Amino acid sequence: MQGGQSARLATDGDQLVVELSGSSIEGSGTLTATAVTAEGDIEGWSIELSDGAALVGIATLQFQHDFAEGEPAPLVTSSEDGSSFEAAENVL
Repeated sequence: MQGGQSARLATDGDQLVVELSGSSIEGSGTLTATAVTAEGDIEGWSIELSDGAALVGIATLQFQHDFAEGEPAPLVTSSEDGSSFEAAENVL
């Protein structure tokens, strides 16, 4: 993918869809999404821009998940260095 061009990534079965407008990407590189399981069998996704690409605008993430009664909405965090995570802003 390259800055100025929109990018869309969808996993098998559209469990996760990531959409970036061209104005949201700076540089060129690769967008990947990897399923991960954290401590306590908590399932999630690791979404990364690499090879010189940077997110400079809005990213749209769509999750397909059958929520159990009382189950909280997904927690979305971001990290500049891959180890210090912060809650993402403007999550709907």
